[in-house]
Amino acid sequence: MRENVMKNNKNILILDDEKNVLSALERLLHGSFEPDFCNNPLDALEMVRNGNYKVVISDISMPLMDGIKFIEEVTKIDSDVVTVILTGHSTVENAIDAINKGSIFRFLSKPINKENIIKAIEDSLEQHSNIIAKKRLFNLEKEKADMESMIRALSKVIEIRDPYTAGHQKDVAALSVTIAQNLGWDEDKIRGLNLAAIVHDIGKIYVPAEFLSKPGKLTSTEFSIIKQHPVVGHEILDTVNFNWPISTIVYQHHEKLDGSGYPNQLKGDEILDEAQIIAVCDTYDAMISHRPYRAALEKDKVVAYLKSTRGTQYKAEYVDELLKVIT
Repeated sequence: MRENVMKNNKNILILDDEKNVLSALERLLHGSFEPDFCNNPLDALEMVRNGNYKVVISDISMPLMDGIKFIEEVTKIDSDVVTVILTGHSTVENAIDAINKGSIFRFLSKPINKENIIKAIEDSLEQHSNIIAKKRLFNLEKEKADMESMIRALSKVIEIRDPYTAGHQKDVAALSVTIAQNLGWDEDKIRGLNLAAIVHDIGKIYVPAEFLSKPGKLTSTEFSIIKQHPVVGHEILDTVNFNWPISTIVYQHHEKLDGSGYPNQLKGDEILDEAQIIAVCDTYDAMISHRPYRAALEKDKVVAYLKSTRGTQYKAEYVDELLKVIT
């Protein structure tokens, strides 16, 4: 005979082939939990397939299917379900063996008292929450790792087309991360900063190569085209749903505190902190690097320039930290 004593799904299912045991458990749990009850393992498996259970509690000795086999089938259907075995003294060894194999969270010896069953359910629900939290964390970390791989692939595109820009982006990223770490930024924010810095000039794939390597002075038209690279970079990166504001950081990395930057002449707090750090590191690395149109500038002149723009074009705190790193 197949019978569901109760059909009130509260994310808990209890299976026992003895109706009197189910009735006793229902009385013990009244006012605390309202599980679904079932006295047939085949029906119970169907309930698991169609339900959304967090905890499944099963007797170990049943005629149609023993509890260990039933639990194995449950975990095949939903590996997140936390399982508990009800056992008599003669089957304790089997239950302990199943626990050691990792397929069962806990076992309860019959006869069962109210305190023990409620504690077991509470612990099992907490265990289920932990399982889901760990899985979400794993998925989040995997998603972030995938995003990082994508960012690094984009950086390779620039490296192939313009080796200077690729090396420049890596240097700016290293400096930016060092400054953020020294300022005590949290790890996740630094992670986003690093990724943005690695591709901050990705928009230069839009700029004709001859402009980037031109030995003479750029015309106003050529320079206007180059100044569009933050816009293009933003458009490229904005198509991806990153966990950090990568596209916005790239969009703003040529903005300056006093509004003299580009492309939107943003001022002060309108500019993200990450973009402000990249901006000062970008300026420093560009100035000390040899370019086709000019030789690298002497370091003392670069330091003097940074000090002269401290608090006006670049945030004083970030200039000060950069100077600590490079001097």
